[in-house]
Formats: sequence, C-alpha cells, structure tokens
Amino acid sequence: MTTLQLGKRPASRDPRTLRFGSLLQSAQLHPPASYDCEQAFHDMEAEPPRLPLGTTPTPMFKNDTNPCCVIAGRAHLTLRFERRERNALVRATDQEIEWEWLNESDQVVEGLLLLDSLKAWRKWGWTAAKRQHKADLFASVDPCQLDHVKTAISYTHRGVGLIGGWELPFNVTKRLTDPEPWEVVKGPDAASDPAGGHCMVPVAYDDKGLWFVTWGRLQFATWGWFQAYCSELFAVLDAPDEYDIGDKQDGRSRIVEVVDIERGRAELRRLAA
Repeated sequence: MTTLQLGKRPASRDPRTLRFGSLLQSAQLHPPASYDCEQAFHDMEAEPPRLPLGTTPTPMFKNDTNPCCVIAGRAHLTLRFERRERNALVRATDQEIEWEWLNESDQVVEGLLLLDSLKAWRKWGWTAAKRQHKADLFASVDPCQLDHVKTAISYTHRGVGLIGGWELPFNVTKRLTDPEPWEVVKGPDAASDPAGGHCMVPVAYDDKGLWFVTWGRLQFATWGWFQAYCSELFAVLDAPDEYDIGDKQDGRSRIVEVVDIERGRAELRRLAA
C-alpha cells in the first residue's frame, strides 16, 4: 500500500522577511489568465524545442518515506530553475534529498520550518545533482493578493517560483493518495488537521484553481481551498550559475520589469549589517 508523508512544521514569522508586494515595480500587475510552466518552457525553448512537451518529471523526492516535503518542494523548484538555465533536466537524487533533510532537521522528525529552510537555501545553498544551488532572495506573498500569487507562478520558467505551506484539512489527510480535486467542504472534516502541515509548489493555474506538484503527481485545488488553508507563502528568485545557456538577458529583463531585484538585495545587505 502506498504511504505518503508530510513534513512542514507550523508557520514561523520573522519581521525582517522581505515582502513580495514591496519589491514589485508597479502596483498594476497583469498576470496571464492561465499559466502552465511546462507549456511555457515548450514555448520559450529553441525551435524545435530541445525537450519535448511533458518532459519535466514530478518525482516523489522521498516524501513517501520521509517527512521531507520542504526539501522536496525546493527540489521541484530547483528542477525548473535549472531547466531554465541549462535547457536540461537537473534532478536531485534521493540521497541528496535525504541528506539535506537530515542536515536541516537536526533530528526533529516531525518536519522543518519552511522559513528557516528558505534562509538556509539563500545563505548556504544545497547540493542537487552534485552541484551547489542557491536562492538569490525570497519574499513573503500575501495569498489574498491573487495578482501577486499569479505573477510569481507565471515566472517559474524565468527563475522566480512560488513555494508555500498549507495546513491540510482532515478530508485531505484521511485520503492523501486520492488524486481527486481539493476543494473547501463543510462539516468537521473541513477543519485543518493539526498534523497536516505540508509544503508544495504550484506550477500552473487557471480561473478555477491551480496545480501543485507534490507526492510525484500534479494535484489540483480550487482558489478557495488555496486561500483557506495557506499558512505561509513565498516567492523565490533563483541565483543563476555559470551553466546558464538560455537567453539570460531576455529572461532577466522580463523579471526586473516586474520585480526590483536590486532593491531586495540592498534590503538584505542592510539587515545583515
């Protein structure tokens, strides 16, 4: 029988955390009405595309045997960030996932604090596919600001992605292997499970909801569910490495039209002083 694990501890707060809204170049955002990261890669890559549509895998990343959803979420973003940079799939091994989870967990078996893990990713990086990968910066996103949410998701193929934590309700935790859509229900099972903290990465959306990559699959949830159970949400900006062979200038120019990266870096330097 297939078993699945969670692994996100209750949300923590740090008043020094950058806010995505404060880094936006304009209050007037126009995210696409729908977005699919896989289709965006297909459209962006050289013609004919170097990688066929549907190429990006959705590995389990050990989240069936370990409560390592925070590191699994990071691995899913890294997989997509590196596809942007190298036009190739750079996938962390299960051994690398487990090592990073154990290294950050410090023997706390119930899971990781997402915010602390993001700080570690930005400060020290992590090893995936035998290479070091770091986040440039991250910023909290208000889940009620759907234009902000959609903007962050719609730049996943350009090096900005969304990662967050949800307190899964009982109707989900009682049937984790059930791929049926997640939507808000009524009754006792609508309450958040105290042991239901889970980290996921959204990679597509439309007017009805969005798709998370988690547990080796794409899981659909309605926008109402997304907002009802979201406890923390962050936009992450990738730190490009020397293997960036894509149209870096084009990708960066499009990102900086929306996000003031230098303002974020300057704020981090001020906080570290």
